[in-house]
Amino acid sequence: SMHRLRTLCRRSLSTVIDSEVAKLSSSAEEWWDVNGKYRALHAYNPIRVNYIREQATPRFSIPPSAHLPLKDLRLLDIGCGGGLLSEPLARLGANVTGVDPSATNIAACQARQQQTGLQNLEFLNSTAEALHAQGSTYDVVVASEVVEHVADLQGFLKCLASMTREEGLLVVTTLNKTLLSYLLGILAAEYILGLAPIGCHDWTRFVAPERLTHTLQMSGITNLHVAGVCVTPNPFTGSLTFSRSDSTLVNYMLSGTKAAPEP
Repeated sequence: SMHRLRTLCRRSLSTVIDSEVAKLSSSAEEWWDVNGKYRALHAYNPIRVNYIREQATPRFSIPPSAHLPLKDLRLLDIGCGGGLLSEPLARLGANVTGVDPSATNIAACQARQQQTGLQNLEFLNSTAEALHAQGSTYDVVVASEVVEHVADLQGFLKCLASMTREEGLLVVTTLNKTLLSYLLGILAAEYILGLAPIGCHDWTRFVAPERLTHTLQMSGITNLHVAGVCVTPNPFTGSLTFSRSDSTLVNYMLSGTKAAPEP
C-alpha cells in the first residue's frame, strides 16, 4: 500500500550526518585512554551507568541489590562510539548491542572486546534507522550523548521509541540548549579545558529537555523522568567530576517508558 511504501521510504532516510560521524571516529587506544580526548565521557560513566541501573531495576522488578542488576535485559546502545558505556552495562549482566555508523568506532569496540573477552556484547556498524527497519526491539534503549549529533531529531527519537519494547525503558543523556551550555559545553569544554575535541559540538543542535520530553511523548513514551547533571572541572589537574544535580541547565539525563497500547 501507499502508506507502507511511505513508511519504507521514510525509514531508509538516515538521520546520520557524515561530518559528525567523521568527527567522532577514533581508534580503541583513543577511546579507552582515560586521560585522553574522551576523558569527559569516562568521567561521566559512573553517573550514566548508575542512572540506567536505577531506572531499570524497578521497571523490570529486579532487586536493586542484585549482583547483576541488568541480567538478561536486551539493551541497545545507539551511537556507542568506542563502547565506553556498552562495556560497563554488559558487566552488569545486560545483553548489549552497541551500534555506531562509524566503521572505525566499531573496529575499536571489537578490538577492545578481544582484550576484555566479554561475551554478552555485540557491535554493529549500522544506524538506528536500519535496525528499526529490521523490526528490532529491546528492553532498554540508550542514546547517550547522541541526540545532539543527529540531522532529524524527531525522526531519530521516533525510531528509538519504536525500538523500545512495550513497557520497556528509553534513556537519553544530552546537553540543554542554554547560554550556560554554550559557555560551558562548548567554549570551556572544547576551547579552554580541552575536554572535547574542538568542533565536537554544534550548539544549534543542542536540545532543551522540554522539547525532548514533548517529542518522546508524541512517540508513545510516558513516565518521563529528568535528572540534572553537574560537571565540576579541577583547573589544576584538568580532571572532571560529574554528579547528580537539580539543575538541567547544561547536562541532563532523561528516561521514560514505552506505553502499552490501549486494550
